[in-house]
Amino acid sequence: VFHGEDFLSLGFIFGKGENKFVYISDMTIIPPRQMDYLKATEIYLLVIDALSESKSHTTHQGVDDAIGVARTLKPKLTLLVGMVSFSPLQMFPFFVFVRWLQTGKSKIVNFQGHNVEHESTNKKLSRLKQEEGIDVQLAYDGQSVSLPSVQFL
Repeated sequence: VFHGEDFLSLGFIFGKGENKFVYISDMTIIPPRQMDYLKATEIYLLVIDALSESKSHTTHQGVDDAIGVARTLKPKLTLLVGMVSFSPLQMFPFFVFVRWLQTGKSKIVNFQGHNVEHESTNKKLSRLKQEEGIDVQLAYDGQSVSLPSVQFL
């Protein structure tokens, strides 16, 4: 998969049969050949990148893009990962330093965070299950998921 325009990132498929677990993080696009392979795969759990609620980033897809992938691949469950959940003030010193490296100036211009509010976003996502039969949820730290017996090789 691509992480931006020209950087390859790895995706992983675990298991065989109908209970496969697919993990794709740090991505903007799944190339056609890999997408065709995934479409032909019965996926139980898809864990996929979604940095922000709606807009894509140059190196990450947004929630809307991830929903599109879930609609295409039709896994039984899709968990979205990679959302930024920090306050811009927590990262302020870092961004001042980066801005200084880029421009020689320490003023931040037009900073926008990528916060995704967990509860309200999951409430919106739950409508997909009711309306389209697609179970998409935001993952959370420490989450564990029970999978049917996954056979390896």
